[in-house]
Amino acid sequence: MSAIDGNAELKALFDKLMKVYFIGSTMEKTTVEQRLGAEYDAVVFLEKTTGTKPN
Repeated sequence: MSAIDGNAELKALFDKLMKVYFIGSTMEKTTVEQRLGAEYDAVVFLEKTTGTKPN
């Protein structure tokens, strides 16, 4: 059972083709088009983050 079962609006969002940035050690300005529900097992939303600090 999926967390979006029974929620048509959320299911439509995960089935929609959208542009996605890949963020890692460098920030590239290019995007790829993906359907989140087809490409990922889980999606995590972090509302607030902070930068890393050296030891």
